[in-house]
Amino acid sequence: MVDPDGNRVSLVPPGHDGISQLAIVMAVRSLSEHRSFYGDILGFAEQPWSGGLAFRLGDSLLLLEEDPATTVDPVRQAPGWRYITLQVSDIDTVHSDLRSNGVREGLAPVTLGSVARISMILDPDGNWIELSRRASIVGSLS
Repeated sequence: MVDPDGNRVSLVPPGHDGISQLAIVMAVRSLSEHRSFYGDILGFAEQPWSGGLAFRLGDSLLLLEEDPATTVDPVRQAPGWRYITLQVSDIDTVHSDLRSNGVREGLAPVTLGSVARISMILDPDGNWIELSRRASIVGSLS
C-alpha cells in the first residue's frame, strides 16, 4: 500500500519483527553513528532486526537501514514523513542536555499557546525529531 504522500505502508501481524504498534523504516548513512545517537545519547533500547538496527521507542520501533547515498539534512516542511515526536516531561532540560552532548538544534524550545511546549533536534543525517510536552498528556505546560 501507499499513503497519500507516496510513502510505502505495509500491514503486518502483531509480533512480526517485534512490531506491536508502529514501525518506521529509515535509511541512514552510517549505522554506527545512529547507534551512538539513538542508543547512547537518546537512550533507546536496541532491538534485534535482520535489516540493520532497530530501536524501541515506547510501543513503536525505529528500523534503520544503511544507505551511504541517503539524503542529508532533509527539509522539515514538505509532503511525506518529516519527523518523529518524542514526549518528554521537561523540554528545556532535555533540549539543553542534548545540545551539551553535541546534538544539533533544529528549533529552540517554544510554547504553542496552552497546547504544548516543543523543540526540535536533528539526528546525525539531519532528520528532524520533535521533543514535545503536550498539556493533554501531562496536564500542564509548567
